[in-house]
Amino acid sequence: MQNNPAPSPSRSARNASSEAAKDGFPVHEKSAMVTPTSSVMVPTYFQVVSDDPLADIVFERAITREIEVVAVEDSKLAAASARSIQIGNILHKTAVLAGLGGVLCHTVKGDAATRVMLGLSVASVGAASLYGTMVQADPICKYQVDVHGAAAEEMPAGSLKPDTAYVIFVRRNDTARKVVHYTLALAAACLYGWRMPEQVARVGTSCLAESGALVEVANGAVQAVTNVLQSVPAVSNLLNA
Repeated sequence: MQNNPAPSPSRSARNASSEAAKDGFPVHEKSAMVTPTSSVMVPTYFQVVSDDPLADIVFERAITREIEVVAVEDSKLAAASARSIQIGNILHKTAVLAGLGGVLCHTVKGDAATRVMLGLSVASVGAASLYGTMVQADPICKYQVDVHGAAAEEMPAGSLKPDTAYVIFVRRNDTARKVVHYTLALAAACLYGWRMPEQVARVGTSCLAESGALVEVANGAVQAVTNVLQSVPAVSNLLNA
């Protein structure tokens, strides 16, 4: 029986590996996976960023090249990157929750619900705008911290140093989250804009009613002062002169 040679990685996989490594930092290739519908070898990559003076540069190149899993040894770099990710997550959740609350408030009638809807709509649009201007352009926003350690367990043996703490960053597709928070923010703002004329009309009517009451109070005060002055003989003679 003639033994068939083991299939070699595809040319595209080899080119991708050399492309990712040509900047001077190692890119470790995991065992290739064969999809059920295709015989093409699909490699996945991970990057280990050691604690050295070039760690910032290596990490920036790794996330710019969209490396799937990045393990960072430098604690300061990892902490700063994790904070950036956390800020993006907070803005995303604020935009989603506030936008959803604004949409739900549209189903409730009354001035109080309208005021709450205004606050939630402003918060949602503000958070979504900050995400778009401050976070979205940063490549780190497409990563999440692997808090459960699942990515580290999938790395080949010997990839990470023993007795060394790493922070694992895993690349995620953030298209869905952006669509969700931008859609909810826009929906909350549009619904409030639709409801705003009614609120303005009610506020204007209320202001007119209050101004009418103030005029009546002022007239009553003037009449009372006039009556008091007329009760004084000297003043009464002066007014009737």
